Amino acid sequence: MDQKELGKVEKVTVGYEDHGCFTLYIHITFGAVHQAFGGYRLDEWSKKLDRSVGTAAGMDMLCQLTKLFDVDDLHKAVGKYVWAIRESDSWSSPIIALERPQPDGGATFRVNDWKSQWFGSQP
Repeated sequence: MDQKELGKVEKVTVGYEDHGCFTLYIHITFGAVHQAFGGYRLDEWSKKLDRSVGTAAGMDMLCQLTKLFDVDDLHKAVGKYVWAIRESDSWSSPIIALERPQPDGGATFRVNDWKSQWFGSQP
């Protein structure tokens, strides 16, 4: 059963990691504990162009998360509260969804829903 924990967005990073993948992280603090949501690759390697190119799925994730936080720039999510949803009650369990608390709208972004929309059924 999914477990929810309320946290505050501490930092948003979007960019290239040291190994060349363009990724997104939303860093959340839960009191003294910190955890990042993300690490999802938003690009892919193009043999034709011989470089990394952004993907439609990656752009969709950025758009959906911007709407989730009701901001025009995802970096403006810093300071906002968010429910982090995990598969288990362990703090080290991956965050599988984010939910905006009521009364701010209660919108939810679930990673598996996003994956199935873009990549088909996920195990």
